Amino acid sequence: MGPYWFAVKAEFRCPACGKLSTEVMYMNATQPDPDAIAAATEKQSLKCQHCKQVPANGTQIKITVLPTTLAEAKAAGFKPPPDMV
Repeated sequence: MGPYWFAVKAEFRCPACGKLSTEVMYMNATQPDPDAIAAATEKQSLKCQHCKQVPANGTQIKITVLPTTLAEAKAAGFKPPPDMV
């Protein structure tokens, strides 16, 4: 079964510029487990959307994972690689 699609929102207050950085990503998985998606997102290299700095270790990052469909992700502007559709 699957793939399952998720909208993942990562937010943090950038230690470098002080602005709130918000990024929305779309991920797919073979299991409908939002916790696994959140854990995978935490391991990714996030950058501030304003100053492009990587947040320092220990920066609190809020991750919100919501189930979605590929159609909804595309409607929001996501352009999946050809091998993902």
